[in-house]
Amino acid sequence: MNSLCAIFTHMTGNKLIAVLILAAIMLCACAAPAAPSTSGESPAPASEPSGSHSASTGGKIEFVLNQLERTKTWPLETTNNPVLTDNNDFVVAFINISSINEGHVWLQEGSYIIDSEGKEYKEEDTAWRGIKFGYIDPSDVSKMKGAELTEGAEGTLVFQLPVSAQPVKLRLAYLFFQSWSKDWEPEFQEECYIDIPLD
Repeated sequence: MNSLCAIFTHMTGNKLIAVLILAAIMLCACAAPAAPSTSGESPAPASEPSGSHSASTGGKIEFVLNQLERTKTWPLETTNNPVLTDNNDFVVAFINISSINEGHVWLQEGSYIIDSEGKEYKEEDTAWRGIKFGYIDPSDVSKMKGAELTEGAEGTLVFQLPVSAQPVKLRLAYLFFQSWSKDWEPEFQEECYIDIPLD
C-alpha cells in the first residue's frame, strides 16, 4: 500500500480545503505546527499537557490536549483570516492523536469549546498535520484515495471567546469508521464527539 504524509488545512469558514504534498509516495513524519504568538491581557492559558487533558474512546482512540493558548493574532496561515471581535481572544487548542488501536479517524466539522457558564463557541478554523492516503495513482500523484488521520497526527483548532470567558471543555468532533471498501470508501462511518477537559 502506498502511503503519504501531508499537511492538510481544513478551513470551516469558507469550506476551502488545501492539501500540500510534502514527500513522494512513502510514509513520512510530519512537522508540528508553529505555535502562535500571544498578546493582549487575557487569562493565562494552560501551557503544558497533563494526564487529565486527554480523552479515550473506550481504548480505540486517544486524543491529548498538548497546549491551550489565547492570542490576539490569527494563528494559522490562511488566506481569509477571521476578524477578532472587540473584547474577544482567539483561543487555540493544540490536539494530538496519541493512539489509534482500532478503526480509522477523519476530520469532522462541529467542534466547540464550552466555558465555565455553559456557553458554547464553535470553531473558527481547523488545521491538521499527519494524514496518510491508502491509494495514490502512480501515474498521477494528485489522485489520492483513502485519506485518514494517523497516530501522532496534530491538530490546531481555533475558537473566538470573550476575554472574560474561561474555557473548561473542548468537545472535539471527528469521523470514525471501521474499515475501507475495495474502492477506498469508508465503511460503517459514524459522526462522533469526545470531551477533553481544559481546566
